[in-house]
Amino acid sequence: MPAAVCDRSHKVYRYFLDTARLMMKSAGIVINTSELLEHRALQAIQEGKCDGNEPVPPLFCVGPLVTTGESKSDHECLAWLDSQPSRSVLFLCFGSLGVFDSRQLKETAIALEKSGVRFLWAVRTPRADSQVALPLREAEDEPFVSAPELEERLIELMNSKKGEAVRERVLKLSEDAVAAKSDGGSSCVAMAKLVDSFKKR
Repeated sequence: MPAAVCDRSHKVYRYFLDTARLMMKSAGIVINTSELLEHRALQAIQEGKCDGNEPVPPLFCVGPLVTTGESKSDHECLAWLDSQPSRSVLFLCFGSLGVFDSRQLKETAIALEKSGVRFLWAVRTPRADSQVALPLREAEDEPFVSAPELEERLIELMNSKKGEAVRERVLKLSEDAVAAKSDGGSSCVAMAKLVDSFKKR
């Protein structure tokens, strides 16, 4: 997580806090997730546990929404994935705020290479003019995962009973995401309710 979001004195921290407070005064909150994927967190919000038991506007969980790329490299990645044995590839993606400093990128790359694990890694490079990405400081006191530690975890994930259990949970989450977006699924129902709420306003 970006350091600015963890620092209560930073203006970015205050911005996120103010945004969260304003959301509670809205007519509804649209969230890119599904009830099946994040039931406990959504339940906590709906029960008012995140804002001092204040009334919570309706939540519309319409996800997971994912954009699909159309670039040549996207097709090359899919072709490569199709050529690999089933469930043998580790996919790394740290989301829109997953921007690491150069030291952590290097350690991650070393660990992946040494582990011998097949992998596909989506690395985000922020645009120079982007006002969204929050840079991470390259400082000795920043949280840091070394290559040997990461290599050990990668091998454990892909080649152990414990790792198999984790992979089974991920597969179940994937199935839940597909179910949520299918006809009659929770995300489709939420989207219909959202559209209906617009019509009534």
